[in-house]
Amino acid sequence: AQVPTSRFLKEADTSLVTAPGFTDVLARLKPGSVHGLHGVALVSVTAEPSHTKLVPGHLTQIPSVTSQLGFRIVVSDSGKFQEVGVPVKLTLKQGSSKAIVKTAVIGSIQPGASATIGITGFFNATAKPLYGRPYTVTVEAGPVPGEHNIANNKATYSVTFLVSG
Repeated sequence: AQVPTSRFLKEADTSLVTAPGFTDVLARLKPGSVHGLHGVALVSVTAEPSHTKLVPGHLTQIPSVTSQLGFRIVVSDSGKFQEVGVPVKLTLKQGSSKAIVKTAVIGSIQPGASATIGITGFFNATAKPLYGRPYTVTVEAGPVPGEHNIANNKATYSVTFLVSG
């Protein structure tokens, strides 16, 4: 009898049976089990919907703040392995008031690539910003298991919100 041919992997998944592919699979199953350079780096933070890029050490004015205010955060994989479940935390604080802390998780980032995630829900019809007052925005990406250099994971920005006019 002739045995029919079959495929148990799609063509796109054949990289899984290579050494680098299996390393990625192992890293997903047990993060930190694969030794080598792991890490992420915070690339940029942009206020939306105004597309205002935040710059560390510079007071950034964010125009037209609405209930749709959010921040687009770009994080790169600065290591040699795919990183999964990358935590991102954004803290918004004005003076001595209670900080607003929001978190998100980036599903995965390939080595040398970047991923973008949005964080929203800061203000609404009853909770409005204090216009013209300085706020501190702190963004932290990672750390990921096995990461040793966390100096490029965090940045702090000074912002003020402007009334749309």
